Amino acid sequence: MIAPTTARQPSTQPAFRSGPRAGSTIAVVVATAVSLAPSLLPRSAPVQAAVTGMLIAAALGVAALVRRSATSRLSSDSAELRWLAAAVGAATVAVSATVAHRWQNDLRTAMSLPPIGFGHWVEVAAGAVAIATVVVAVTAAAR
Repeated sequence: MIAPTTARQPSTQPAFRSGPRAGSTIAVVVATAVSLAPSLLPRSAPVQAAVTGMLIAAALGVAALVRRSATSRLSSDSAELRWLAAAVGAATVAVSATVAHRWQNDLRTAMSLPPIGFGHWVEVAAGAVAIATVVVAVTAAAR
């Protein structure tokens, strides 16, 4: 009789069911919060998108390196942990964006520039996702 194996099998669940990896979520949240830190000059949407996108791509690269080097020591995340990290991360990014919005508008008022609105952040989000996606895809293809 063959004894049952206790080795952990890779998850066959699609990513949308189990959620993003907690480490990747934390990396993206930290990179986004850092990119939204107050600056001395107002940032246009393309500049903010470039800063955010590049930091997210770099953070995902670091998370992948950590995951590869520590695979044998880390257990896989539970679906609950993944979704908890995503929910806390979304709230953290929302708070960071709110503070950044207020800071940007204060800077713009002090410099007699027009304030930014919701469209600014839509452009930032779309641009950051596009830049991060391209950078991650190019580095994955080059690897």
